[in-house]
Amino acid sequence: MDSFKENSESEVTSAGVSHNFTFDNINWELMRQLRVFESGRIIAQPIPKDDYKPKKKPKEIPMKYRKNFQDVPTLVPVIVKQSYSLEKRYLQGPGEYEENKYHDNQNTPLVQIETEDSQIMTLDGKDENIRIQKNLSKLDLQVAADKQEFQKYVEIYPYRQIKYHKPLALIYNPASGKKRDKKFDSWFIPYGLDIDKYSAIVAVGGDGTAHEVVNGMMHRLDKKILPVAFLPNGTGNDTIRQFSAHNLETALDFLIKGQAIKYDLTMSIADSETEEEVPAEEKSTRIKYELVNNGFGLFARANHHANSRYKRCCCNPYIAGAIQELAWTQTDFYTIEIDGEIVFKDQPAVIIMVSNSKFGGKGQILSPFSVVNDGLVEVSIFPGNRSIKEVISFQYESAYYKGLFVYNPKRLIYRGKTVKIEHRNFSTKRNPRSKTQKNGAVQTLRMDPDSNGEKENLLKQKDDREKIPQRYHIDGEDLTFKDFVKFECLYGALEIIVDYDFIMKEQQIFYQE
Repeated sequence: MDSFKENSESEVTSAGVSHNFTFDNINWELMRQLRVFESGRIIAQPIPKDDYKPKKKPKEIPMKYRKNFQDVPTLVPVIVKQSYSLEKRYLQGPGEYEENKYHDNQNTPLVQIETEDSQIMTLDGKDENIRIQKNLSKLDLQVAADKQEFQKYVEIYPYRQIKYHKPLALIYNPASGKKRDKKFDSWFIPYGLDIDKYSAIVAVGGDGTAHEVVNGMMHRLDKKILPVAFLPNGTGNDTIRQFSAHNLETALDFLIKGQAIKYDLTMSIADSETEEEVPAEEKSTRIKYELVNNGFGLFARANHHANSRYKRCCCNPYIAGAIQELAWTQTDFYTIEIDGEIVFKDQPAVIIMVSNSKFGGKGQILSPFSVVNDGLVEVSIFPGNRSIKEVISFQYESAYYKGLFVYNPKRLIYRGKTVKIEHRNFSTKRNPRSKTQKNGAVQTLRMDPDSNGEKENLLKQKDDREKIPQRYHIDGEDLTFKDFVKFECLYGALEIIVDYDFIMKEQQIFYQE
């Protein structure tokens, strides 16, 4: 998949970092709570609050005394050094470096390194970045020696100062927060914009407007992109919330400050393995770029109800949509693959989320471990059949207890770069093309080992019913798919305009004097 687009000519200085933020004052406790760079299954142990002093050691820390994720930052304050350097260093093993030059082709370095068996191997720089992160995630940041080792391979998260020598392209959605105005489409404006005439794009609206503006730009045929600023004027505003901008005034300060930081996008492809397999006329509907999160199952249907019926509801429209959906008794079955490994096979799930940010649903903490600049996405799976108790429990743990559902052993939390979600929901009607059926299934006989090389001789039931198209949503956009959806996190694919010092201080990533 083509993970990066070509930057258009915009006036940007070299990368910079404020002198106020160094490794000497970094908040290592938050780094540890975030499980920085860790991938695979995330199994977290509750961390007690500072004022929790039990008289005797309990079997487990009570919910109200556990540290929640309200103040946990939405970005990692460090990046692997090779991401922003023309002279790259690659981690071969503990304490081993190798100097390498690389060819910079649209931010996609190709590198040759010598492996342990002295063979030369060509690596894509993006994949190598993930490999280094996996090694760094194994270090214990409470140990001084491991901290020093960690600092060898990373640098403080930088920004780039933008000079507005050209006009800003301001895209304002007058229907933001309401039912969509079919006369206005914020997707086509950045798609057809003469992008070389502008210094940046400013999206004014809610999460839907931000999503459409970014998607329109990412689908441009010339592959050119600009830095983007967001001014909140919608229902959820979770896109800008992750940078601690809770009002329009703060977001305007971001625009004036003009400091661009790298931001991950999550690309999704519906019912195709690669971009190339998608017909040109279907790319805009089947290929999407996610800023915040997406959902399957109950969440997807609740989002559909929220957008179609409850936009002007006096309560949270997403909660209203979930309550309506609970009236149905349908059970959803899925198979989920993360980084090439099947982690969930043909099992029922109430909720599935693939998140790029921790917020969703108007400020609820739906994915506590998510950060926007680590090249990874978080996958949250709530196994089981649909029940009111399950949904209320999740709502309570995400909204009231600020994300503490991650400590519930019934929830499955994963991190990875690529994800594939296949639904296993079939029509109750039998396929009329089937010749042999029994109880809605087809009996098939595997060939013996001497016939066509098969290794088994088993009688197996094979479901031959047609799959029911399913709903899913990306950043609130209501979508459908027939078979599966693939996701890939695109590391640093977008530049977001912020006030660098403000977000670092507000998110308490560094200790302040």
